[in-house]
Amino acid sequence: MEKLNHQEDINKLMGPSIFIQKFGDSPMNRIMDFFMTFTNDELYLKEIADKSGVSYSTIKLLAKELVKKEFIIHTKIIGKAKMYKLNKKNLS
Repeated sequence: MEKLNHQEDINKLMGPSIFIQKFGDSPMNRIMDFFMTFTNDELYLKEIADKSGVSYSTIKLLAKELVKKEFIIHTKIIGKAKMYKLNKKNLS
């Protein structure tokens, strides 16, 4: 039996989210969809990669853009891991 990541498990069971259906399945949209699902969680990049189905190297690149656009915010550092969460003040 093949091992699936979290997002692939969900997609197999339920299909893609309404957000992904409406705006398309791209790495940026997967990350945005993931953060809108886990709105209160502080997450590190590896965890976001594992659960969103986007590669870690792609997450590293896109996280900078998402922070710059104020979609997500950097909250703290634990060891070497930077934690991020959805910027609820910029949801317009």
